[in-house]
Amino acid sequence: MGIKVKFGTYTCENNELDKTDWLTMDEQYTSCQLVNTDILNPILKVDSGKVSSTYVEIDDFSRFYFVESVESIAGGHCLLHCHVDVLHTYRNGIGNLECLVTRNEDKSKQAKELVDSSMVIDKVRGFRNRGFGDSLITNEVCYVIGLI
Repeated sequence: MGIKVKFGTYTCENNELDKTDWLTMDEQYTSCQLVNTDILNPILKVDSGKVSSTYVEIDDFSRFYFVESVESIAGGHCLLHCHVDVLHTYRNGIGNLECLVTRNEDKSKQAKELVDSSMVIDKVRGFRNRGFGDSLITNEVCYVIGLI
């Protein structure tokens, strides 16, 4: 089956949502043969000149793919084993989502009203430091000796 494909390379991490600034793609679509019909992991038969490509856009599927491996075959052709890049393919939909983010690496953007058992407590309110005397437990307070 002949399909239209753009070949290119990228210079960012795989988990980058929008790779547009890091992509160098061919200007024109190239017709090549689809060896299997797996939309998530297609195998493309191409001329050996496209062996240096690390990224492809398949127009017929409206998706972007990482080139996972290259297999040389007879007749000056290669098989490109690809895997879908879900983040870049659906970057606009992901970017337009409205959602409540419960975790964020930037502490200044954390929602203070959310209870997060994994969030480190910076300070304890109302803590009184009291020296150890004869008894650790009194009528007014129980002391914590150590935390594990």
